[in-house]
Amino acid sequence: LHLRDIRCLQGVAEPALLVRWNAIVVSLDPVKAIVTSDCAYVVIPDGADEMLEPLLARLRDGNKDLGVHMPFEFVALEALLVTLVNSHASRVKKLLAEGRSLVRTLKSGITNKALNRILWLKKALEVGYESLIGTSEALEEAQEDHDVMERMYLSDLMR
Repeated sequence: LHLRDIRCLQGVAEPALLVRWNAIVVSLDPVKAIVTSDCAYVVIPDGADEMLEPLLARLRDGNKDLGVHMPFEFVALEALLVTLVNSHASRVKKLLAEGRSLVRTLKSGITNKALNRILWLKKALEVGYESLIGTSEALEEAQEDHDVMERMYLSDLMR
């Protein structure tokens, strides 16, 4: 793993799913991790500790419900993607609640404060939408490349 591959885990970076010889680098904001055939190094943003417990539970319970053995790297990727979806869903719920509150406020009249809240909500929705589009593109790019998909089987490569 090269330093350039790890840089995408720092700060705000373009969404990426990089598959290297012995690791998968996941940089899908807010979920960032390096997954190997037997461990996952997860980087979470400050204040996002609530994401960690469900992720750890999914990693621990990985293969229990399936009845078949799945390589660790796929259990980890699934846990990371489920955590990502849950994070985005939680954010959308909060923005939806804010939007509903805003509509109730607007019924009584339009004020500067209400207009500022509309602007803030619009920007928050744009940021979320752009994040989802970037994530979708990164995942599709990885899925369309057969060599990348083959290299995702880290457990087989280590044998």
